[in-house]
Amino acid sequence: MASINENLVKVGDFEWFYRESIPDAPLDRTPILFLHGLPSRSYTWSGMLADYASAGLRTIAPDWLGFGQSEMPEKYRFNYSTDAYIAALVEFLDVLKLDRVSLVVQGFLGNVGLQFALRHRDRVDRIAILNTPITASAKLPFKMQQMTWPLSATC
Repeated sequence: MASINENLVKVGDFEWFYRESIPDAPLDRTPILFLHGLPSRSYTWSGMLADYASAGLRTIAPDWLGFGQSEMPEKYRFNYSTDAYIAALVEFLDVLKLDRVSLVVQGFLGNVGLQFALRHRDRVDRIAILNTPITASAKLPFKMQQMTWPLSATC
């Protein structure tokens, strides 16, 4: 079974954490980029990363900014919108020198991956959509909305 490397990379003003598995005998295929949903992180994909790498495919799974071990910038530094995430993802791929990927998107942040694929068709070879709302009007369930509320501490 292929090993999974854990990496930090500076992308623009922010540090991204990502997991990657590079096969010993790589096939001549585009790498697979796994994008996690909400509330999740790249660890979700660990089993799949190793399995696909064992089959000869390079696999990459980042933690989105604000999640997992990636930097969690204040809202004045990063506005956490779909457009901001897409721009950050383009920069991430550029830093890793990934011109084209096969994309796996999942969950409520899957919309960012879908929008990326629509806006950057030349960079996406294939796409798999897992449990992802595909309309712009989809709203987070109330319990997930609560996770975004600031907490106040009292002394």
